Amino acid sequence: MVVDGESVPCDVYEIETLTENQTRLTKIYYAQNRPPYVLKKESITTGGEDDTPLVQTVEQVVATGLQLPTPSGTLSTSLVQTMRKQVQGTVFITAIRSEEVPGGVVSHTSNELDEAGRVIRRSTLSLIRHGRSRGRLDQSSRSRGRRSRAGIVRAKD
Repeated sequence: MVVDGESVPCDVYEIETLTENQTRLTKIYYAQNRPPYVLKKESITTGGEDDTPLVQTVEQVVATGLQLPTPSGTLSTSLVQTMRKQVQGTVFITAIRSEEVPGGVVSHTSNELDEAGRVIRRSTLSLIRHGRSRGRLDQSSRSRGRRSRAGIVRAKD
C-alpha cells in the first residue's frame, strides 16, 4: 500500500460472506503501526446464476497526518475516498476522519450519479463541535446499541 507517497506494509484479510443468492468478498488492508490502520477496503457483491457483479466498493486512505484546526483544538486527520458502483449508478465520497472525534467523521461529501453519469444527489456533513460535556450522562441517555463483529474467513500475507 502507498499512502502519502510512502510504502506501508499491510496485512491483507479476506472476508467472504455468503447468503442464499449473493456472495460478498471483502479485502481489508490493515497496517498495524499506521493510523487509521485500515488503509483500504475493497468489496464486491455478486449474485445470480452467473455471479454478476451487483455492487463494487473501494475505500482508500489517500493522506494521513493532516492537521485540522478547530475551536476545540487541532485534530490529526486522514483523507479517505470511497467509490461505490452499482447497477443504478455510482457514489463518490470524500471524507475527513479523525480518531479523536467520536464516530470518527469530521466532514463528509458525497455525490451520487445515475447510470448516465448525471448527478442525482449530493450531501455534505460537517462536524460543528465535539468533546465531552461537563455533566455526566445518566443511564437513560446512553446509547444501548449493540456492536457486531465480522468473522475472518482467511488471511493473506
